[in-house]
Amino acid sequence: MPHLTQSTSYLKFKPKVYPEQLNFDWNESDYMMTSAARKELAKLNKPTQLLSEKMFEKAIDIFEKLRVIGHSKSMQAMCDGYTNIMQDHKLQVTRPILERVYREFWQRE
Repeated sequence: MPHLTQSTSYLKFKPKVYPEQLNFDWNESDYMMTSAARKELAKLNKPTQLLSEKMFEKAIDIFEKLRVIGHSKSMQAMCDGYTNIMQDHKLQVTRPILERVYREFWQRE
């Protein structure tokens, strides 16, 4: 069960991730950080705070939702998808940080 014990996030519930579904919402997070992910995020944030826990959770959440609806798994496509969804949001993550989250946390899942 390493995919559960070493995962950077876990599923709070299995959402129906389709825009047509009433419970589909890009604004709500279905994923939360584990203690292992908090340690990894602390490493990422040294020497300066680059990413809050909330921003990290949001990036992982959107990556997961994009995959569920059949979005390409490439870094370019996932980062572009995140940027399109979050363009009017206050929690926007810069592209270099988003790519680092993709490479170091999400891609290995």
